Amino acid sequence: MVNRRGLPKEIISDNGTNYVGANRELKELVALLDNDKIQNSISNQGTKWHFNPPLAPHFGGIHETMIKSEKKAIYAILGNADINDEELLTAFTGAEALINSRPLTYQSADPKDDTPLTQNHFLHGQLGGHFAPESVDDTDFNPRKRWRRIQELIRHFWKLWIRERLPGLNKRDKWTKTKRDMKTDDIVLVLIPHVPRGHWPLGRIIEVFPGKDGHVRVAKVSLGQTVFIRPITKPVSVRHRNL
Repeated sequence: MVNRRGLPKEIISDNGTNYVGANRELKELVALLDNDKIQNSISNQGTKWHFNPPLAPHFGGIHETMIKSEKKAIYAILGNADINDEELLTAFTGAEALINSRPLTYQSADPKDDTPLTQNHFLHGQLGGHFAPESVDDTDFNPRKRWRRIQELIRHFWKLWIRERLPGLNKRDKWTKTKRDMKTDDIVLVLIPHVPRGHWPLGRIIEVFPGKDGHVRVAKVSLGQTVFIRPITKPVSVRHRNL
């Protein structure tokens, strides 16, 4: 991770023996350096390692939820697949690019500009994840063609992750909690079945319809030249929800 992304300032992890041991070894490595200048430099740039309490993965919050969804999808698509290390790495990086291309919020002050801000913008300075077209399907799958096999694995990961993760974003809070209603001009992620891999359709709410209690229950969403009418459980707000 450090070779690909650089040295992080902080790491948050479970209290597993592997993580604790890695933290201890890094500190011992710095202590063994003879050159005072190098040692001081590394010490000043040292990474702070934070551990969740033992047997409490829920302390990880949103990132633990995402890890659970991603691991479940990866286990489901790989199973006992006969792939080598390079092919496995290709599948992992493909899944990584898909997850990091999800919209976090929109970045423009122009209300007509629906360009999303993604994690890939922070990592690469651009959207990233220029995915190959989805020319592979179950009927066209040939296990002898290794590249097509990896594309098939990534495609299955995308479908499973979308099915497992996105519905959880609209989890309803308890009735005792007050939540902001969606409003006109809110940017929302429109949940569309069979959306192509790596596509996150962003729409704009153009009209809302309150229920008898005064809270918005239905919204009219504009997506390009198409207008949808959806219950509030279907579009996911990009502005006020953490994707």
